[in-house]
Amino acid sequence: MEGRTARVRRALLLVAALALASMTLFVAFGRGPGGWTGGGEDQGEEEADAGRSASSGRSGVSDPAAGEGHAGSSDPGGGGRDSRDLAGAIDVATAAGLDWQGVVLPLLLELRGQGAAGLPGWTALLGASSDVRLRRVAAEEIGRLGREEGIASLARAASGDADEAVRVASAAAIGTIGGRRAAGELARLLASSPDEWVRVEAAGGLARSVAPEDGPVLVDLFLAEPQDGVRAGLVAAIARTGDADAARRLAGALAEGRLDPTGRMRALELLARLGAPVPVEVLLAEIRGGPPIVQRAALDALAAVAREESYPHLRGVYESERDLELRTWALEAMSRLGPGPAADHLERVARDAGAPPELRAAAVLFLSNSQGSAYLPLYEELSVDSTPEVLRSVARSCAETCR
Repeated sequence: MEGRTARVRRALLLVAALALASMTLFVAFGRGPGGWTGGGEDQGEEEADAGRSASSGRSGVSDPAAGEGHAGSSDPGGGGRDSRDLAGAIDVATAAGLDWQGVVLPLLLELRGQGAAGLPGWTALLGASSDVRLRRVAAEEIGRLGREEGIASLARAASGDADEAVRVASAAAIGTIGGRRAAGELARLLASSPDEWVRVEAAGGLARSVAPEDGPVLVDLFLAEPQDGVRAGLVAAIARTGDADAARRLAGALAEGRLDPTGRMRALELLARLGAPVPVEVLLAEIRGGPPIVQRAALDALAAVAREESYPHLRGVYESERDLELRTWALEAMSRLGPGPAADHLERVARDAGAPPELRAAAVLFLSNSQGSAYLPLYEELSVDSTPEVLRSVARSCAETCR
């Protein structure tokens, strides 16, 4: 095993040769013996797996099981340079302040061109480079390769890198790779990372990797999470699990007042996406007593969860409330119920010359969105209406329906 001094000397010689010989993109070198280390405890596994990929002709970008695409290494037969030598040269060149476009970028492109065989180099840069730009690029490239053996290095960086941008990029890269191993690391980051944006990326990545059995843990994380951006990602992830018990737990949290207004809004959005039965009284309480963002989400959830049975409640909101915005949202929720009593109600509102113009105009648009072509006679009837708001909605509805 060569010592650190020998490896650094070789990297310096490589950079010097590149700087003196050429400042162009296409620079050819022979394979250097040994390699620059720094990728951490999983480096050997990553190098072995990446080497197997390159020798079998698989691309590091495509599915490793698919066996499709270009090999991604510079030359499986031995003509390419070791990826860790390249990583060492890149790090030394950057630290020395050499020209980025003329020296560093060509080396980065060469490392990228190695595909899966370049994974040890990227993990070495991520784990050992002193340059924040290089560590962030390395995290993104490991994610682009999409190989599970890169997850360990990304998880270490997402938890322990000194720079927030690198931590966030590493969490995002884990989500890009996906799979069950990625899901485990993302859940760990969600539970332990103090960085809001790391948790945002972890939550977003989980939506691509969850399994049904993850539902209870994700609901726990949702109920404990204080940041709305993270909650939004968890909504998508929990919806993907189809957890049958999630709706009951969320309804309980709403009834007990355990969530702040944005948390209640996200919980209601999730209930609408799950579509599982919950007590209507819980939703009506949010409609009657919540702030606007909660009221609108509760109306949508009521329509999604109760379906046709929600119409009397939605009509009650429309008829009893004085707030125009809330009444408009009630009409919008009715439009999601399709043909039937709710659509008939919208048609009556559109024709009601005594109703507020804003509500009549909204009813026309909502009918158009749900089943526009069925209401062409209504549009024709209202085309001579004297109310400008209604005429604008009729014109817009006709334009979209009669294309």
